[in-house]
Parts: sequence; C-alpha cells; structure tokens
Amino acid sequence: MMKHTTTLANLSVLLLAAAPLSGQSHLYTYWGQKWTGGQFGHAVRFVGDVDKDGRADLLVGAPFAGVGSEGRAYLMHGATARGTEIQGSAAGGDESGHAVSGCGDIDGDGYADYMVAAPVFGGGFGTVEVYSGKSGAKLLSIYNPAWRGLGTSLDSCGDIDKDGKPDAILGAPYTSPNGSAIVVSLAPYKVLYEIRGDTGFPRAGAGVAGLGDVDADGYPDVLVAGSTQVRVFSGKTWSLLRSFQAIGGTGLGDIDRDGYADYAVWDANHKVLVVSGKLHTGYKTLTGTAAGTAGDVDGDGIPDILLQTGTGQIQLLSGKDFQVRFVVPGWSFAGGGDFDGDSFVDIVVGDENADSGSGNVTIYSGRKLSLCTDTHTVSLAALGAQALHLDAGAANADKVYWMVGSMSGSLPGFDLPGPVHMPLNWDAYTDIGASMPNAVITYGLGSLDEHGRALAWFKLPRNTPAAAVGVILHHAYVVFDSTSGAFEMASNAVLVDIEN
Repeated sequence: MMKHTTTLANLSVLLLAAAPLSGQSHLYTYWGQKWTGGQFGHAVRFVGDVDKDGRADLLVGAPFAGVGSEGRAYLMHGATARGTEIQGSAAGGDESGHAVSGCGDIDGDGYADYMVAAPVFGGGFGTVEVYSGKSGAKLLSIYNPAWRGLGTSLDSCGDIDKDGKPDAILGAPYTSPNGSAIVVSLAPYKVLYEIRGDTGFPRAGAGVAGLGDVDADGYPDVLVAGSTQVRVFSGKTWSLLRSFQAIGGTGLGDIDRDGYADYAVWDANHKVLVVSGKLHTGYKTLTGTAAGTAGDVDGDGIPDILLQTGTGQIQLLSGKDFQVRFVVPGWSFAGGGDFDGDSFVDIVVGDENADSGSGNVTIYSGRKLSLCTDTHTVSLAALGAQALHLDAGAANADKVYWMVGSMSGSLPGFDLPGPVHMPLNWDAYTDIGASMPNAVITYGLGSLDEHGRALAWFKLPRNTPAAAVGVILHHAYVVFDSTSGAFEMASNAVLVDIEN
C-alpha cells in the first residue's frame, strides 16, 4: 500500500491540460443488433448476483429474435458487461423471452436462479423454463395443456408455502374460459393455487405480480390483472383482498412506511394509482401506463418509483414526494439492482423499438457518475478509442486528476489516505499508468477546468498485440490538491472491452 500512495504523491505535482465535457448517469448500453435483435429489451429484469461477482446481473428478453421468431433471452453480467445467450427449447414462433424474472435460489446452491417464458410454445400453450444461476442448466420446464399462453406474465412472489424457498406466479390469460394465474412452488415443482378468471374478470393472468405482505399476516400476497380488472389476493387464504377497474399492477414496497407493502394499479386511461397496502385505497394518482419499484435510489430509506409515461419515456419518481428526479427514453424498465457494484441502486430501461425494432437496453446509475463514456468496446482492427468524460464537480475545479487502469477488475479496489477508495485492483497495468500517466490514456494526468470537468482518451496503440482481444480494462481517476498532495476523491470505474 505504501508503494501505491508514494507513487501517487509523486505524480500529484504534474499538470496537463484537458478539454471539458459534462458527466451523466449512463452506465452501459446494449444494442440489440449485436444480440440478434428481435425487439431486444422487450423484457428486462435484474435477477440478483447470478455469478457471485458482487454485482447484480440482468436478464433481457428478445421475443422476436431468430428467423422464425423463436425468441431469445440473454443474461448480462455486471462485472464484464458481457452477455450469455440462454439456450432454451423454443422453436419458431414461440416468443421465448416475452417475459423474464429472477426466482431466488430454488436449488439451494447459493446462486440466484431465473425464469424465461415462451408463451406461444406448443402452438399457444406456453412454457416457463427455470435455469440455474450457477451452471446455466435448465432446472425445470413448466407446461400444462390445460393452460394457454402460460408465461405471458410471471413474477417471483416470495415463500408462500413456507418451505424456505421462493415461489412464483405465472399468468396464462388464454386458458379457457376466462384465463388463469397459477401460483407454483418451484422446488419441488407443484401447483399451490390456481386463480381463475370469470365473466367479470376476463383474461385473468394477462399480468401478475408478487406484492410482498400487503395485509401484514406474515404471508406474501399476489396481484392478478385481466383485461378489465385487477384483483389482489391473500397468499395465506387466497381470499380476495381488493379489486380495481384496471388493466395492470405491481408491488412497490412500503412507500408510506406504515409496515405494509404498497402497490400500484393502472387503467387504460393513463392513470396510475398508488395504493396503500394497509387500507387498499389509493392515495396518489400519477399519469402513465405502467409503474414499478426502483428500489431506494436516493438513499432516503423510501422505495422510489419507475413510471412509464406512455410516450416512450421512463420517469424516476421519489417515493417520498413523487417528484420527478430522472427522465430517460424507453418502454420497459426495472430497478433494484446494483449492476456496477458501487452499492448504489441502478435502473435498467429497454426500448424494443429502437434501431428499427432491433431494440436496445440501457443501464443508468442511481447516482451521478464522475466518470462515464459513450462506448464500452474498442476495435483492435480499427485501433479504436474510448472517450472518458470526467466530472468531479465544481468543488474540485482546477484541481489535478490522475487516471490509471486495471486488468484485474474494479472490486474490491484499494484505499488511499483521505480516506479515498480507488475502485481498481492494483496490477501491472496500474503500474504503467502510475509511471507513465499519458502513455495509454491521453490526458490521463491533467487539471480539471473551472467546472471540475475534463476529457481523456483511451486509445489502442499501433503495436497492440492480437492477444489483447478479449481483454477487459477498467479505468478510474483520483483528484488531489497539487499543493498539499491531499486526495480529494476517486471516481467510479469505467470498463472497456477490446474486440477484433
């Protein structure tokens, strides 16, 4: 550690100019064209830390991928931002990836598992496949010819049967005569309860959600949406707790801090109603077509809300005062996952219509980033470059920054005096940046402008060997006072993946 701090202190007296550019909260964008398109991003969901790398992983559905629209789903890994295609059993027209969800650790191996639905499988009967987070192997295929459209919707719903393992709720809205939603135990598989639609509740199962414990009886409860009505059921007795004239709904967590899980329902008139779980009455009306929990993004102890406006925008609302904190383009959304391992909740937004229907998925940090980029891949053949936008804030105006990298990742990182935590693992590549700060990073050492901003570049040199293909690098910078040598802050880390 002393070697690291001494090297940094020696560098703190050097100054180089850098160009200003603003920071933002953009973490990463996946383009569907690279992943076979097919409305990539139609469904998105954080599924927990599948690979035990300290970061939440992301499940993405592309239901119309493939020549015959068999559909696909992909697991995106937080540490590398690379993706793995899930090898399901879907055939032409099955629309695998229409709905996706985490399901907790059902096989007890300590790894989060996940579900992928293909609701048109088997000529319209549908199937839900459950996969191991540890090995990627298929653990379970759920199929029943009595159900139609199985997997049109799905969600994890907590441990309803009290066997110590999470259960799931699956929507089959085309089941005769009025649809159904099936609550199942996944390990071992068994049907716990089937909620059937009726003439006043047609297409039951078009939407489903686990709500948490809305009635505080110690059992998680569930929501089922049909084409004209939403109903909330007790997970203990299966009695009807509340019904709404609505077309969708979801759990929100305990927003009003009364000890009861709250939820939202929405209708066809762009009205989203936030409902008290304790009273089952609405207490806030929002304008939009769908909502969901973001997790506690702003760190105030209250879950925040993601809202689809119906105009191709996703809003982040404070759960405390419902003020809009963030607006980004997109249609599908999910929150509650820490994709980059910085202990802040992140948000994922999918736009299945982007790029002529190929789709894309963008992950946004729950905090303002002090280092970001517009691209996370560079081509060796093209000797590509990555622009690195520094924004340390006005409090650090005119101070010195120093950027280094790591070939061995960003966690756990190392500590500097201050205390300042550098989110890089020190290795030989870090040594290069310390001893030759502008050798690999152009303007890797310099001064921030009057706004605390700068621009640096990672550029592949002409002598980069072919063996560099597949290498992932992380870069971050530290800000220090050139007079005292005191470390002021360290940025987040940004990765770059070297491709052919």
